[in-house]
Order: sequence, then C-alpha cells, then structure tokens
Amino acid sequence: MERQVEKDDEKLSYLMQYCKGAANDAIENCLMLPPEEGYKEAKEILRRNFGQKHTIVRTFIDKVVKGPQIHA
Repeated sequence: MERQVEKDDEKLSYLMQYCKGAANDAIENCLMLPPEEGYKEAKEILRRNFGQKHTIVRTFIDKVVKGPQIHA
C-alpha cells in the first residue's frame, strides 16, 4: 500500500484508518505534524512499539487465551 500512495498525508490517513486500539492511540498525535514528518514519526512509533516479534506473538496468544471459547 505504501508504494501505491504518493502523498505522505494520505499515507498517514491510511495508517490512522487501519490501526486500531493502542496502535491508533500511539500515532494520533502525528496528525499534528507536517505530513512528511508525521508519517515518518508514525511509522517509527509503530515499529518501535508494535514491530517486535515477541510483542506480536504475545498479542495473538492473548487473543486465543482470552478470546471466546471454541465449542466442539
């Protein structure tokens, strides 16, 4: 998607649209920055806070363990 959109303000809008919960909250202030700076900062925040493999795995494990019970 990143390569298909040229303008940084549009890229940042897509990030805001597709990020939910804590990820969205983490980057919402980037909208206040100039588009090029805001987009780069948002990507860095997401990479730093959510791009670590163990964090991603933990999130999926939590969804399975804390999610609804699967019936036979």
